[in-house]
Amino acid sequence: MRRRILLIFCVFFISINLFSQDFRIIHWGIENGLSQGINQKIIRDSEGFLWATSYEGVNRFDGKTFKPFYSFPQKRNSIKGTETVGLVEDSLHSIWVGSGNGVNRYDPVTDSVITFSLYAPSTHPTIGYIIPIAATKTEVICFAISGEIIGFNSRNFSRRVIAKNIPWYDDYINVNNSWLNKSTNELWMPLETGMISIQLTSGQTKHILKDVHINAILASKWDNSLWLGTDSGLRIWVPASNGLPNFFSYDEIPNYKITCLAMDSLNNMWIGTEEYGLYIWEYPHKVTRINKSGDQSSISGNKINTIFCDKSGITWISVSTNGIEQLIPGNRFTHFSENADAANSLNNNVVRCFLEDADKKLWIATQGGGINLFDPATSQFTTITKKQVPGLPFDFIRYMVKDEKGRALIGTEKGMCRMNMSTSATEKISFNGINHSLLADPYIEQIIPWKKNSWLIATKEYGLFELHNDSNLARQLPFPGNKHVFYTAFVNNLLFVSVWDNDPKIFRVNNGTWQELKKDVTAFTITYVLHDKPAKRYWIGTLKGLLETDEDLNILHHYTRDNGLSNHYIYSMVMDRDTILWISTNRGLSQFNTKTRSFRVFTPADGLQGYEYNAKAGFMASDGNLYFGGTNGFDMIRPAISGIKADPPQFYIRDLLINNVPYAGEKDINHISSLSLPYNGNNITIQTGIIDFTSSGINKIRYKLQNIDADWKIADRDFSINYSGLPPGDYTFIASAANMNNEYTGKESTLRFSIAKPWWLTWWFRITMIALIGVAITLAIRSYYRRQLLRERTAFEKKQAVEHERTRIATDMHDDMGAGLSRIKFLSETIGIKKQQQQPIEEDLGKIREYSHDMIDKMGEIVWALNEKNDSLNDLLSYTRAYAVEYLSQNGIKCTVQIPEQFAGTEFVSGEFRRNIYLTVKEALHNIVKHSQANNVNIDIKINSQLIISIADDGIGFEQNNIRPFSNGLSSMRKRMETMGGQCSIISSIGTVVRLEVPIEK
Repeated sequence: MRRRILLIFCVFFISINLFSQDFRIIHWGIENGLSQGINQKIIRDSEGFLWATSYEGVNRFDGKTFKPFYSFPQKRNSIKGTETVGLVEDSLHSIWVGSGNGVNRYDPVTDSVITFSLYAPSTHPTIGYIIPIAATKTEVICFAISGEIIGFNSRNFSRRVIAKNIPWYDDYINVNNSWLNKSTNELWMPLETGMISIQLTSGQTKHILKDVHINAILASKWDNSLWLGTDSGLRIWVPASNGLPNFFSYDEIPNYKITCLAMDSLNNMWIGTEEYGLYIWEYPHKVTRINKSGDQSSISGNKINTIFCDKSGITWISVSTNGIEQLIPGNRFTHFSENADAANSLNNNVVRCFLEDADKKLWIATQGGGINLFDPATSQFTTITKKQVPGLPFDFIRYMVKDEKGRALIGTEKGMCRMNMSTSATEKISFNGINHSLLADPYIEQIIPWKKNSWLIATKEYGLFELHNDSNLARQLPFPGNKHVFYTAFVNNLLFVSVWDNDPKIFRVNNGTWQELKKDVTAFTITYVLHDKPAKRYWIGTLKGLLETDEDLNILHHYTRDNGLSNHYIYSMVMDRDTILWISTNRGLSQFNTKTRSFRVFTPADGLQGYEYNAKAGFMASDGNLYFGGTNGFDMIRPAISGIKADPPQFYIRDLLINNVPYAGEKDINHISSLSLPYNGNNITIQTGIIDFTSSGINKIRYKLQNIDADWKIADRDFSINYSGLPPGDYTFIASAANMNNEYTGKESTLRFSIAKPWWLTWWFRITMIALIGVAITLAIRSYYRRQLLRERTAFEKKQAVEHERTRIATDMHDDMGAGLSRIKFLSETIGIKKQQQQPIEEDLGKIREYSHDMIDKMGEIVWALNEKNDSLNDLLSYTRAYAVEYLSQNGIKCTVQIPEQFAGTEFVSGEFRRNIYLTVKEALHNIVKHSQANNVNIDIKINSQLIISIADDGIGFEQNNIRPFSNGLSSMRKRMETMGGQCSIISSIGTVVRLEVPIEK
């Protein structure tokens, strides 16, 4: 038995590194966004997200980005409780998260949380843990710190106490390692003292194996047994044995404390320990171990908190306080680098080229560490340096080739030698210039086969040299002179030469003659040339991407980053046995399928030495494995390993912003069929995400918005897509994610949304506007005809006014002028008669003069009233005041006129208005002179909306009842005022006051 155990231990430790190389191990910690590094439970939900508990909320992971759910009451998706300790997905795809404040149910459809607190009194009153353990079709089964098993109905959240008085212990996290037998509806839960069986239907319990501290329970897929992880190793127990506790130990597993158990899709058992890392049992015989070591690709710690094996074949483990390790089977890449703490490692990280000897050992040229010999079978390193082999010119090795006799030509930064690969015996290579003079040892860039039994050597200082197989003297070639040749290739009698700071040259070499070819490829700086003879293709690496040409060097296609190439700057290329092209760049490695013309990109997340590689440092060994050197060691690539068949990547929307404001609807944006937006909600930002756990976060997405994007647009995985100023209408956004081979095999995701028309473009607004326009046109037509009618009526009224004015003027002239002329005629006839009778005529001549003067005054009044220059109120009052003062003064009466100080007098008044006012005032003054015997007259003029003229005298007054019957002066005054809408009032006692009030014309 001891020999058997020892043999098993040897298997364990021999297989540590070899087995770990079968997995690509990716570390995810706080530095990657994980909220906290202690993770007790991991699950993967039906949507594809990974979930992990922590002491700082629960984390959701999509393969690159963590989204923590914290205790933050202001948010609807906030969980209650900081330390989360359990995870279960129910039959409705909601996530149940246990914490110290109860159990939280997260609904991904509404992106909201409901929390259920501890009901029963607890022996620990300061905490209230409820830990979800498992889910049936109708219930979520939880363990409460009160010692109860509780069932929460998945639909109505009703609470059912299934069992009480469960003897839990302080390490209650172990309830996560329970097992539910769905066929019997029986829950098995580990305890500090054995384990307990709970019949979920009846609540019946059975406590067994009380003398064993059990930490984890796993149902075997190999037989009908239960595997138990205990403090003293792995144990097996068969329940179906008439209830008897048949208890067996399994000696092949060391007696370490086992913390957790899991079984993967291939039925391999994964065993996590407290101190010794991880074991994988490939039943029935093979047991291997993965633990923390100096290897950069190992796990980060040996304390395993939990293990989760998903259906795709990936295993997730929580390691100590370090976070989560992702173990992807089928690792193609192994990274070797300098490690000062390791007894066996590369001695310098800058790797320039590779060479394979007859023993299948790899010769590795380094920048300062000489040559490292690597045995792929044992991963052992030995070195050849100038100190060990003085004939080696320098430890900065640039290039190596092997001749047919098994000798290595080794070019360094200070010369070159020929070395026997078995004995390390060396011969110095000297260099002769064009003039046959011996040159200083050059900086060797490259050595390639050249013609028959000779080599072509590219140098930094002197251009090209030719060296025959058995010669120790290299002779300089005429082209390109003393220039820096950094790359050359000789394929099918075509010589490719790349010269520093110059365009490359291509020559056809025949019988010693060089014929330069003028081809389009010389417009690119060539860094590598491969010829695929069966396909009749050249693959040419450049500083601007990859060129595909035919055998006449006509460019068929130019591949760049837009096609999936990791970077335009190509360092080296190797074609594997499946005609897959492997390309090193300064941004990782690209794999190019020459049949499908598709790229796949690899980065340090896939296990590579880094992003930066070195020129010409690519090599395929005789076993088909590939090697690429860079600035952090070298990578061994095993193309034959295909890896797991991963789930297709799934596109999802991480966030939707409308006018830069996050969408906050009743449902999560990924769970709505359509979205209606207002007309001004037309600036859309879509923040994208991908659920994918195998592509190291370098996936591409393609997307388009129908009616906006004519073709697919390509973007990186986490990208913000912006559409600004979208017009009203219906839209469908479509997106999908590419897998690691840059193939869009996953399901397309769609988001339908509509942007409403602005109110001024809606049908009801248009109908309303048409109706309003119709009404407006109708009103406009009616208004036009009204205005036309008004203009005609105004013209008619104006014509009538003119006729009226003519009639009035004619009447005035007839009345005033006719009477005067008649009198003058009569007096003239009288003078004639008196002259014949020789009677005196002086009196009659005086009357004629008087009548003539009177007629002249009346004619002036008529002309004044007709003159449009006198159409203002100021002109009226000025004329009237002048007349009053002059007339009264001539008759010995003192006149005082009062007019408002703030009087502009610019109001328009018609000729008729002026004449009526003037004549009325004149009649009043005439009566004063003729009848009042007054000495003083006061005229007071007020102006507001009316013209008010008060004429007061200090005369004898009069009795209105004693007015002569045929007198018409006063009645004429009143009639004139009434004609203009005014009035004339006369008050007579001691003196007389005549008050004229008339509205001012507008």
